[in-house]
Amino acid sequence: MQNKLELNIVSPMSLVVSEEVAMVVAPGIDGYFGILANHMPFLTVLRPGVIEIFNDKDTRPARTFFVEGGVAEVNNQGCALLVDSAIDCGDITSQIVADWQANLDRNSKNMSSSERERQLEVIGAMERVISDIA
Repeated sequence: MQNKLELNIVSPMSLVVSEEVAMVVAPGIDGYFGILANHMPFLTVLRPGVIEIFNDKDTRPARTFFVEGGVAEVNNQGCALLVDSAIDCGDITSQIVADWQANLDRNSKNMSSSERERQLEVIGAMERVISDIA
């Protein structure tokens, strides 16, 4: 379809999404960005946050996924989001956030300061997902 964008979200564990969509919004390093069909090609880093997938002219996303980070590539074939991991936002619970925090607390002595900061950013982004759902 001419007004659709081929979207692929890929993690090391699986092909999370492979479908035609009207639009995708993703968390870029400089803020959230939207991609429609026939977008100019570009490559950017993804930060922890929510990917929103829109179908047709819906005003609300059809699906949402939390990602730790990754890379977005937009080209003539569509959009590929290569992510560290992807969790359906509906599956994020306070227990998952607590587990991430416990893992950080256990392992922070063995992490670089930049890795600790990254993990804190992931935890903060997950907490925002939970507060947005509530």
